[in-house]
Amino acid sequence: MTCLDVCQGLDNWHRFAHGTALTYLCKHESIVGKPLLRTLEALVQARTSLPHDDKPSSGIPSPWTTTAVLPVYDLLNNAYRHATHGSYDDAVMRLNRSVEMVAQIRLLCAYGINHNAVPRNEKTDTWFVNRGRFRSRESGNIVRTTGLDDTYDLLITMNDSVGAIYKEHRESLADNVQKLRNRLYIVHRTRAVTENLYEKAAQSVERYLDVVSKTLAEGNIATPFPPPQFPQLVEEQLETHHDSSP
Repeated sequence: MTCLDVCQGLDNWHRFAHGTALTYLCKHESIVGKPLLRTLEALVQARTSLPHDDKPSSGIPSPWTTTAVLPVYDLLNNAYRHATHGSYDDAVMRLNRSVEMVAQIRLLCAYGINHNAVPRNEKTDTWFVNRGRFRSRESGNIVRTTGLDDTYDLLITMNDSVGAIYKEHRESLADNVQKLRNRLYIVHRTRAVTENLYEKAAQSVERYLDVVSKTLAEGNIATPFPPPQFPQLVEEQLETHHDSSP
């Protein structure tokens, strides 16, 4: 049924199961709209280029650079949906992850570096030396970054432009997003996020992404940004396209 397909498709997209979502929604472009469907197709392509293991990257995934920013904005849209329903803790978790993903995507697109397997070389040597406090848990010359700040520190020591932009926004992001994320009830059981705190976090992330997105994609953006949000489907719209077959 059309209604069931659309609902299952959007639900899977909301849970980041983009490939499954596409199988449901590709048959109903007249309902969800071409921009949303093209965005989902691009997300499926982008997800296949993200590193999923601890092996060094084989190089820069050049076909992916045109949609590099898309997974970040998908996370941002996901955060907005959670906030709409009052799930501010979940929204802040996604805001924080979107900032971290920027650094990981930059490493991959600009330098062919998998954040799960950073090789020691001329470009990364300063970072390896500076992070000696982590070495007791690691061996060899290939290590993973240990979180948001560690990943950005790598970009900063490489004199990367995204790292420089992050330095300018670091205080705002730390005060309004990272510290809030670390105090979440779901993380350390200390507090729930209010709407006001969420709004401040979202504004900090939006300001950062507005500046950094152009550099992240190297000016080669082939998809609309920010990508379209889920349509606000109402019962009447679905009924118009209702498939009465069992």
